[in-house]
Amino acid sequence: MPRVTVRQSADAQVRALPESLVPGGGASILAVYDGESEPLHLHRAIMVPGGSLTWKNSPFGHLIYVTSGSIRVGDRTLGEGSILVVEHTASATAETIGAAELYIFSLGESCVSKPSRAGGNVHCLAADDVPRCADFNGDGRVGGAVMADSSCPTCELWLHESVLHAADFDVAVHSHNEDEIIVVTAGSILLGNRECGPGTAIAVAHDTLYGFKAGTAGLTFINFRPTLPIYVPADRTQPVLNERDHYLAKMPAPLREILVPAL
Repeated sequence: MPRVTVRQSADAQVRALPESLVPGGGASILAVYDGESEPLHLHRAIMVPGGSLTWKNSPFGHLIYVTSGSIRVGDRTLGEGSILVVEHTASATAETIGAAELYIFSLGESCVSKPSRAGGNVHCLAADDVPRCADFNGDGRVGGAVMADSSCPTCELWLHESVLHAADFDVAVHSHNEDEIIVVTAGSILLGNRECGPGTAIAVAHDTLYGFKAGTAGLTFINFRPTLPIYVPADRTQPVLNERDHYLAKMPAPLREILVPAL
């Protein structure tokens, strides 16, 4: 498998789904990354009014990010920018309120990082409760948010958002200990001479050196990992960072809301 692959979520294809993920009521599930050799999977769900998605006792957890519209899970309503976590061995059904689109992240069979905690729960984080920091360094260039911080007692999943306000902001060459999927949600990302806009999904294998820049309108992206990530700069004079410590030093940990059951 290539160390870095770039795909467009708009080009996602209908493929056979695992038995643990069942669409209903006209919902469509499109595969962006789902190959046997791909350690992390990403699906795009297009939900029509009356549509639903059901997760049934999956061996791997699923983290669902609401890109537009709203869904209802039990008595919880989750709008744009919210997340739903259906842990491994758990079951849940999400129904649409009107129309909605979702990104569904999960681990593949080939992922080196396997769930080690108990699983079995369903929980969520509403968009209004997501811990955010608009200005990390006091210069107005970088902000972000943490939606899942790998500290849940029953699952390890991670999702953060980075907001690069400054045009051409340069993210230095670095690597991570975990496989990851980056999805551009606003602005654009410069990968060498290639500029990619919203809906671009980038899969990066663990221990791969890479870097990128924000486009002229800045860049916002979400970043999924199977467990707690470590940032390793290519410049070894710079410190290795525990990313949870790095992000949450700027904002409170999302534990109060993330542990509220969705069912």
